[in-house]
Amino acid sequence: MLGVALAFVWFAAISLALVGCAAIERKARVSLHADRPGFGPRRALWGGGLEWPPGHSMVARALAGGARIVRARTIVSERARGLRFTARAVACIALASGLALVPFAGRLGSGPDALPLVVVDLEHGLVALILFVLLAAIAQVAVGLSESSVFARLACVRLAGRVLALMATFAVVLAPLALDAGSLRIHAIALDQQALFAPLAPLVGLAGAETTGPAAAFAEALRLPAWFVFRQPLTALLFVPVLGLLTRRPLALDPVGGSVRLSAFGHDDDPGELYWARAEERLAAVLGAALFVALFLGAGAIPYLPSERIVAPLVPLFGVGLPALLAAVIEIGVFVVKLALVLALVARAARATPALRDDQWIRIVTRRMLPLAFSNLLLVAAFSLLAEAARRGAA
Repeated sequence: MLGVALAFVWFAAISLALVGCAAIERKARVSLHADRPGFGPRRALWGGGLEWPPGHSMVARALAGGARIVRARTIVSERARGLRFTARAVACIALASGLALVPFAGRLGSGPDALPLVVVDLEHGLVALILFVLLAAIAQVAVGLSESSVFARLACVRLAGRVLALMATFAVVLAPLALDAGSLRIHAIALDQQALFAPLAPLVGLAGAETTGPAAAFAEALRLPAWFVFRQPLTALLFVPVLGLLTRRPLALDPVGGSVRLSAFGHDDDPGELYWARAEERLAAVLGAALFVALFLGAGAIPYLPSERIVAPLVPLFGVGLPALLAAVIEIGVFVVKLALVLALVARAARATPALRDDQWIRIVTRRMLPLAFSNLLLVAAFSLLAEAARRGAA
């Protein structure tokens, strides 16, 4: 019964995130620029006025999208429609499977038998996540191979080279998280970020200062949330561009990256194809944002205020079950808020950064990001060994 409830909650949260992603994307595309009116979109003189045209209505946009889908399909004779449909389906299933691995809260209860609030809790979740992301990226290559144009085939070769370089970097980037948390479970990595940590405490010990002096007291008083964005900032900085490139979906109509993308002319000619391509693009964006929230922002954890402390006064009145359920609801709400903020920041950053060619990205990944990821892995491994030696010496 709990699994079914978790599936419904997961579906509702992901649907909300998809709607929010579409709203953020549209607002960034059609919003007015008061300082640069020439960059604003063209608006019709009819309807509700220049500021609020009929296109602002969500119901009207949904009806227009449905009308475009049910209209007569555009059939391209030189396109492998079966391969294209299969690739889209495989990509969407792989992205949805990756989202099912993301924990959106901690546990239901506080005992040792408390159930994890995640749809699919695999022991080797990080490995499965890498495989799902790789499958979705390979499906994009298959989408381009469905075109008969030679330019589309050449673009697929470039895309396949970029995917191979990025997948190796992605695995090395995720390795320090598993090493620090001591597990390949994504839920265990999220739970490892629930407490607080003192970032300056190891420096006091290395400097040889007294453990009871004012420096040690200040180091212990200065505590931050144990999120990996604070504990491993270099890992977070490497994770964002690598996963962003892996989950980026090429669309000819995308105003951020330009019109030269995966395939040749006719890539987005059919309204139904454009609908599913946009749905896959938003699903990939939600997966990237949800993974960043779960792996680096503590999932649904509230900084400095655990959800158990919020509902603790209710335990004498209602017992243990209802407060535990309320704590889970609070954490799920916090996760959705974090997810919306990350999606908004990503949409803003995507329009502020230039779009590079595939050969430029491959050069940056292989010559800059991959060496940095290996250095970060060695650094985290060294600190883990030092911490283990210090614990054994103290014991």
